[in-house]
Amino acid sequence: MKAVILKEIGNVDQLVVKDIPIPKINEDEILVKTKVAGINPIEVKTRRGNRYSKELLQHEYPILGTDASGVVEKVGENITEFKPGDKVFGIVGYPGFGKTYAKYFVAKEKHLTHIPKGVSFADAAASAIAAITAYQALKDIGKLGARIQKY
Repeated sequence: MKAVILKEIGNVDQLVVKDIPIPKINEDEILVKTKVAGINPIEVKTRRGNRYSKELLQHEYPILGTDASGVVEKVGENITEFKPGDKVFGIVGYPGFGKTYAKYFVAKEKHLTHIPKGVSFADAAASAIAAITAYQALKDIGKLGARIQKY
C-alpha cells in the first residue's frame, strides 16, 4: 500500500510516499481503507520537531495522522460495532500515532464512529479534532455542563 513516511524531522520535503505492507490487525482492531486523512497543527509540529517526533521516528514506518475517514475493510473477532463496508471516521490512536496518512490504517473500536447519512468523508474527517476542541473549550474554559435552559 502507499503511505506517507516521515524520513526525519524537518520541512514537508521530509515526507515521502513509499510502498509498505498493509497493516495486520489483532482481534480488537479494525482495518480501514482511508478515504480522507486530515492534517492537524500537532502533526505539522511533530514533523518540524516536538516531544513526539523522536518516538515516531523509532517506528518501522513513521506515519503521521490521527483524523481520518474511510470504509471498514476488515474487523477483528472481538469487534461488535462495525462490519466491513461501514463508513467510519474518528480520531485514531490519539494521543499516540494513528498513522492515517496511508491507504489503510488500523483503529481501535473506541476511536471510530459511523459517518451519519448525508455527511461526506471529507466533512467527517475534518470534524473530528475540531469538534473535540470546541467541546473542550465549552466544557473546560466556558464551564458549561449539564445545565439546559428551557425556552
